[in-house]
Amino acid sequence: MLSARPATAADVDEVARLWDLAVGPLSDQRGGPMLAASLSQHRVRATTAVSDDQTAVVLGLVDTVPVGMSFATLHSLGDRRVATVELLYVEPQARRIGVGEAMLERLLELCALWEPTSIDAPALPGDRASKSFFEAHGFKARLLVMQRFQAPAGVGE
Repeated sequence: MLSARPATAADVDEVARLWDLAVGPLSDQRGGPMLAASLSQHRVRATTAVSDDQTAVVLGLVDTVPVGMSFATLHSLGDRRVATVELLYVEPQARRIGVGEAMLERLLELCALWEPTSIDAPALPGDRASKSFFEAHGFKARLLVMQRFQAPAGVGE
């Protein structure tokens, strides 16, 4: 049976394990290293706070076994309150059976309690599966960030 529930203090080790599984493979994807660096800043918050008034952590379960986790934060952008799905991860052997959907549904319920004006979720360039997953749940692309790497001054001279 599939389900999703908010993580508790008793789940901290499982949240950390799933977080590390999610972030590890990002280094092989376009844009992944920068996303991994950003997510590493949230890891401590996700595993120590588990859930507070501006974070939500949800575990995805098959029977009683955690096979996925999702994490959202609330922040302000000017006069807007924006919830951001920072991470949504399902272990490969548990994908395509509804765990991600169950987690996202529960996470969106928790985010709604914050009364945000919008909810954001990242998808890396070329990660069509993530983009399609979020689009199937009502998300629309709002920003594409272009980046150019610059060598530090004095390098290559």
